[in-house]
Amino acid sequence: MRFVWNATPQLSKSDGENMDTFLSGWGQREFGVPLAGDISALYKRYFDIPYQRQETRHGDNRLHTMQRTLDTAAAPLIAEGKPLSKSLLGKARDLQNFASTNRAYVSELATAAEQIASRVPQERRDFFDSHLLAQIQIHLHSLEMLEAYGSALTAYGKDDKQSAIASTEQALRATDEIFETLHRGESGKWAAWYFGERFVGLESTRDRLRVLLAKLRGEPLPPPHAPSGYSELYRYQEPFQKDFPLLYPAVRFPAIGE
Repeated sequence: MRFVWNATPQLSKSDGENMDTFLSGWGQREFGVPLAGDISALYKRYFDIPYQRQETRHGDNRLHTMQRTLDTAAAPLIAEGKPLSKSLLGKARDLQNFASTNRAYVSELATAAEQIASRVPQERRDFFDSHLLAQIQIHLHSLEMLEAYGSALTAYGKDDKQSAIASTEQALRATDEIFETLHRGESGKWAAWYFGERFVGLESTRDRLRVLLAKLRGEPLPPPHAPSGYSELYRYQEPFQKDFPLLYPAVRFPAIGE
């Protein structure tokens, strides 16, 4: 909003310079001068996660979209006991490599955040945990999930069902760790803040993994969660079509389940 109010100070600087200025000022306001430099550097490293850099700008939701996209193609074949195509197995290996490479970076970032956390004043620790530590760990556990899922498909392609089951179980544990991370980021007035999370679609990822595990084990399929996502979120705008017809001209909001 400072930029909206008066953009002149920022227009003469590069994006990198403006980012440095903002993060430094934010760090001082939220954590004090002694920690501002380390907090700013930590955030810069966070936005330098390879898939979050300026040329890509993929967030944590991208990691789950990658899993669900591949699973949409692989799940029907596994359900029928058919082999995966060379193309799908290649994508599974690419997924493993992508997740493994980025996980190493994010793991180092998480360690750095935990080291800084011990120096954060107690009255600001909850804020630090929810705004930095939890955000980093969401990426870390999502990458763990992605790597394990890719490993499960690779093992299935080698007709190694036991390894496929073990990797799927690992992917599920990583997904559950994401939920635990979210809960640790809830405190005070933000209790239950992530209840019914829809933006990333964690429940959808978890349901797919549960189905895969059941298919590999030869067990009945678990009951899925009700579909939820952006379609349902957008429905809150429906009343505004009447109040602001010029803002929502000829808008059709998708029905639940579409």
